[in-house]
Amino acid sequence: MKKRSNQSANRRTPKAPPILIQWRFGLVCVFISLALVALVARAAFIQVIEPDRLRHEGTCAQYVPNRCIQRVA
Repeated sequence: MKKRSNQSANRRTPKAPPILIQWRFGLVCVFISLALVALVARAAFIQVIEPDRLRHEGTCAQYVPNRCIQRVA
């Protein structure tokens, strides 16, 4: 019995490398960086600059925006 030559079946056409559009990649990185900076700035504002509101909300039994409703015992 003869073996069939599988050379043609084993050959694959080389794939082109994926195209990376530099300006689009840079733009995505800039937007992700801006979102991260905004989140850090917001966390710093809430925790460091304006912690009094959070303390006030923690002392209220029920918080309604701009009002504090104290629970009557």
